[in-house]
Amino acid sequence: MIQKKRGWQWAVPAVFLLMIAGCILDSPGPDIISTEKQEDRAYSADEVRRITLDHPWPLSSEYFFHREYPGEEAAEKEEKAKAELEDRVARLEENFKGEASARSTQEKRAASQAATAPVPAVPVKIGFYLDVPDHGGKMAASLINAADKAAASADALRVVNHYTVRDILAPTDCITSGDYECMARNLALYPGVRMLVVAESLEIPKSLPGEACLRMKVLDAGLASAYPTMEMTRRLEDNVKVSIFLSDAVNRAFAYAKNKAEIMPPHCRVFSVKNQRAYISAGERSDLAPGDELRIVSGGEAVKSPTGLLVGWLPGEETGVLKVEALVGKDVAACRLTSGNMPEKGGYAIFSTPSGQETED
Repeated sequence: MIQKKRGWQWAVPAVFLLMIAGCILDSPGPDIISTEKQEDRAYSADEVRRITLDHPWPLSSEYFFHREYPGEEAAEKEEKAKAELEDRVARLEENFKGEASARSTQEKRAASQAATAPVPAVPVKIGFYLDVPDHGGKMAASLINAADKAAASADALRVVNHYTVRDILAPTDCITSGDYECMARNLALYPGVRMLVVAESLEIPKSLPGEACLRMKVLDAGLASAYPTMEMTRRLEDNVKVSIFLSDAVNRAFAYAKNKAEIMPPHCRVFSVKNQRAYISAGERSDLAPGDELRIVSGGEAVKSPTGLLVGWLPGEETGVLKVEALVGKDVAACRLTSGNMPEKGGYAIFSTPSGQETED
């Protein structure tokens, strides 16, 4: 009895569930396509489907409902606009590269023209003086001869020899007082010596073989300053070696002086102003010619390293331009003023481009 009763207890619910399932299966499905809105509804069945089923991720349904989905035509327009923008950007980049390249080319051309512009090839004028015993005249003559040969073998070097220096300085007391800086200052004004080399002592053994020694002082005439004494020694075996030693020593001193001369730009000095003409300490020896121009500057400023070594010279303000009218001698030229103010005695005249030479446009 108990088992039969339990069977009926399970059978009744099962029959009930089967009846409900049959009703459900026989009833029509939910409306998810109707676009008509009921009076008490904010959305139609179709809109509900679009909101809940087409976009199931958890975002605002209002966003998806009001969102516009472009068709194929709108997508094509968007792609076209994007392509046009990329093309425009590419053209702008090409134009920029072209302009940058043109600027670079112009800058390179300007730099090249500046680098290749004719620069006045003015020879360096060096004064040479012997402040040594005569040694019977033989050694002194050999040393002067070595200096003349050194000048003759160098294209950009002109030497004012011992005898000329002595004659120019005779009216002064520079030689008698042994004041080398006084000598340099006067020689810079005329005949326009750029550097001064003084042989301070010369020792040649009377009998060979023996040890020879030559000491020379190099002075910057334009800046009235002196460099340390150069001492050159060599063991000489015979008289033939003497002339070789003197020649090597002088060439070494001249090369040193020429290198130091580059501290200042090629220039000369105005040593006289008379009858509206300025006379400068440069002429045939400086390769000047009528028509050449020189710029007058109001002095300049020496530039020194932290240790006091001269490393440069900054010209002052340009005050006028002189033009060579005539060469009066090896170291003199008469000039007329073409612009600016007439210079005073001692003024600096900086060489410009020689006549007959033109810079490229």
